[in-house]
Amino acid sequence: MDWRAQRAAGLRVRATGPAGTPGTVVVLTAGLPRFGYDIPCRVVWASTEGDERGFAYGTLPGHPESGEERFAVRLTASGDVVFTLRVFFRLASPAARLAGPLSLALQRLATAGYVAAVRRAARG
Repeated sequence: MDWRAQRAAGLRVRATGPAGTPGTVVVLTAGLPRFGYDIPCRVVWASTEGDERGFAYGTLPGHPESGEERFAVRLTASGDVVFTLRVFFRLASPAARLAGPLSLALQRLATAGYVAAVRRAARG
């Protein structure tokens, strides 16, 4: 219920609150420190109790895409950790549409980073 997966995917994180609080605004920054681009989002859903916990954020104006990402982790009765990442989006900014395949490759790269971070966390 924090921003570790985003940081592990190589994004810098500035947030007005925790990931588990709907309404939290987070600005993820990709790229080099002075030459990065900001990716603004708002937490739109969170589940902080029970066997499944997670949060989802939706894009805000200025994001190169329009859509949502949902991150959830469930602990099964047998002790397995199941991570679910659901993403839906369309390329929204003119630059993202122009970059087309590169934009999609960057989305896949971020997704792979999120999954790798959760795997590392699950191993302890």
